[in-house]
Amino acid sequence: ELPQELVLAIRRVLELNPEQNDEYFDGVSGNFNPTDVLNQLFPDEASLNQLEVVQAKLAQDERELQGEIDALQEELKRDQDPTRMQLIQEMIFELLGQMSCIRQKASESEAVVRNITKDIQVLDLSKKNLILSMTTLKRLQMLVNALTQLEDQAKEKRYAEVAQSLAAVKQISSSFKSYTSVHRIMQVWKRIQQVQGEIRTQLDAEFDALYLQDPSKPFKIAHITDACAVVDVFGPDVRTQLIERYVTLELKEYRRIFRANDEAGHLDNISRRFAWFRRLLTSHETEIGRVFPAEWRVGWWLFVKFVAVTRDDLSTLLSKAGPALTVQVLLETLQQTTEFELSIAKKWVTPLEEILKAASSPATHIQSMSSAFEPHLGIFVDAQDRALADMLAPHRNPRARSSLDTAPKPPTATSTPRASMSTTDEPDPAPIVLPSSTELFYFYAQSLEQCAKLSTGQALFDLCGVQKKWLKIYA
Repeated sequence: ELPQELVLAIRRVLELNPEQNDEYFDGVSGNFNPTDVLNQLFPDEASLNQLEVVQAKLAQDERELQGEIDALQEELKRDQDPTRMQLIQEMIFELLGQMSCIRQKASESEAVVRNITKDIQVLDLSKKNLILSMTTLKRLQMLVNALTQLEDQAKEKRYAEVAQSLAAVKQISSSFKSYTSVHRIMQVWKRIQQVQGEIRTQLDAEFDALYLQDPSKPFKIAHITDACAVVDVFGPDVRTQLIERYVTLELKEYRRIFRANDEAGHLDNISRRFAWFRRLLTSHETEIGRVFPAEWRVGWWLFVKFVAVTRDDLSTLLSKAGPALTVQVLLETLQQTTEFELSIAKKWVTPLEEILKAASSPATHIQSMSSAFEPHLGIFVDAQDRALADMLAPHRNPRARSSLDTAPKPPTATSTPRASMSTTDEPDPAPIVLPSSTELFYFYAQSLEQCAKLSTGQALFDLCGVQKKWLKIYA
């Protein structure tokens, strides 16, 4: 195998005539065979005339290669000189030193810039604090002025202006909660609380006078309407307190008249309760109810409180009645209660559950009056059970087959045939339907419909069980 240097030298030598000889040495590599190349260069005797030219070229290329080898060797000696390597290392150390110096100067420049901008930052912070202080002082002045106006307006009972001033005081004072540690601001804060307390006391007196006034004496609607605006500024808690106070006073007479241990409070007088509330609601809507804002829904609160009181009374009466409670009284009372609740929901075009939820505090859940009958509907189910037993008693005797005898019989061949029927054709037998089954399923449908109107809960489920039992017995 020829050395790589020799292969490269032969390639350069053979470039003497590229147009003719390049293709002969494309395969020059480590497996180069000079015999094949020579045979291609000198295929016949006439081509030997160029032998001296090829030899001269080879000699020239050899000298050039040797010169290149000598130059490379000399360059390699210079690169491996220890003195030069030391010089390179010194240059590297010097470069590192310059980089360290640049880094140090950059740090010093940063410190100088920081020192220069430090004063600017301090001034900028001082400017922000000054602006904040001026704004706070201006707001404090506005708060004090608004509070002074509020006190004067409250003394003169100018509630329309009190509502605006109170809203401004509450909005401005909210930004001073974080400054209550300052003595002056704490004094203003206590003054605000005191003024608000005085206004609330004044409002309570105004509404108590409205609730307890003589119906024959007129009252100023605009005056109370402005007071309601002040109540709205205080928030929903104060509004709820005033509404509940009014509702309690309005239903005080109801509690006295329809006590559970009095005759007027008995179950058979349930219609009197509803009539009384309808008169109360009409009186409210035509008199005092006009002064309350529509969004307060005071009529709803009256109804919900009435529902809560009446439901407690009904639960007590139903529990006290016990076995003496008849199905007729139970159903009549429940029907009247359900119709009354539906009429109220229709009046306000709002579902009953939504009314009960909207006009009560979130902590309490008011149930409908008709739900008080739910635990006692077992009386209705037992009555249906007894009615089915009486209805099916004659049919449970194996000897009693009167229903089969009275059932319509299918036509026979001796009957008068139709014009289109020949005497040889036999008519299809008609199915036998027992009259008692018709009566039974009609009674089932009526019972289920009646129970579904009363309750769709446990009572309906129990009734289905009773009907299933008697259907098996009848079958």
